[in-house]
Amino acid sequence: MINQCLLESKNTKPTREIMGVIESTQPLALFAVRLEDGRRIRASVSEAARHATTRMIPGDRVQVRLSVHDPNRGQITRKL
Repeated sequence: MINQCLLESKNTKPTREIMGVIESTQPLALFAVRLEDGRRIRASVSEAARHATTRMIPGDRVQVRLSVHDPNRGQITRKL
C-alpha cells in the first residue's frame, strides 16, 4: 500500500495548465509562449522538465502551468 503522504503535493493551491506554442527564447532561460486562448506569457522550464534535458525551440507545442499570483507568468511542464 502506498503511503498517502507521498501522494500529496507540496503545493496544495489549485493550478491551471494550458497548452501553448513557444514564440521566442528570452534571456535567463525564459520563453515567450502564445497560449491557445491567445494570450502571450513569459514562462520558465519546470525543474522536472529541466532534468529531462529537452531542447525547446520556437514553434514547439508545450504544456504550461500558470502562476496563481501572476497570470502573465508560468512554467513549462511538458513538451508535446
